[in-house]
Amino acid sequence: MPSAPAILGIEDEAIEEDPQNQHVRLQLDLPQDAEILSVQIRIIHFTYDDARHKWKQHHRIFETHTPEASVTVTRLTAGRYYSFQAAVVNEVDE
Repeated sequence: MPSAPAILGIEDEAIEEDPQNQHVRLQLDLPQDAEILSVQIRIIHFTYDDARHKWKQHHRIFETHTPEASVTVTRLTAGRYYSFQAAVVNEVDE
C-alpha cells in the first residue's frame, strides 16, 4: 500500500463570473513508495439544516486519473468553506 499523500498548500485561481463554478489548485506531496495510478480528492462542506437544528456534511470525490502533484479542484461555490482530503490509488486500492 502506498503511504498517504499530504496537502502542502491551496492556491486561489482566477475568480470566475459564475459563483457556482469556482476552483482552487492543491499542491500535494505524493508518496514515492508505490506506483500511483491516480489521485483522489474528497471535497467536504457543511450546511445547516434549520428545521432539524443541526449541521449536515456533504462530500464528493474528485479523481484525477493521473499521478500529478498539482490538482485543480473545480465546481466549488463562492463563499462556502471547504475541507479537502487526499488519497492515492495504485493497482491494489486507495
